[in-house]
Amino acid sequence: MFDESVIHGDLIYRDDDQLSSVRFKIRLPWYRSLTASCIEGIDITIGGAEVSRKDVALTLYGLTHSLDEVAGLSDVLWFVRDAVDVHVRTPTPLKPGPQDVKVVMRVRIPYGPDFNEIAICQKRLTLVGSDY
Repeated sequence: MFDESVIHGDLIYRDDDQLSSVRFKIRLPWYRSLTASCIEGIDITIGGAEVSRKDVALTLYGLTHSLDEVAGLSDVLWFVRDAVDVHVRTPTPLKPGPQDVKVVMRVRIPYGPDFNEIAICQKRLTLVGSDY
């Protein structure tokens, strides 16, 4: 529904000194807040390289969770206006500068048994060389 706004902002930040773990902001592709457990999957591609599911985590309100852990967070409400950090461990370190990023987010909408949203957002983000 709001595919173009899934990737929030224009920057990627480093999570470690080797630039092999980075983070950027994402938002829900829906018009209402949802529990985190409604996130069925987040597929990420950076610079043409697909990232493994095990190398993706979300920080929701100060706590970082693997995607498998997010599936059990039925008591955590992701507010529709909040952008959260998605952490990505890349197979090889990234160089500071422009990076093509693609996020495919699969969300189960709790209004019916077969009501799902698949959002696809592609954007060129800039990996900054130092932590801001």
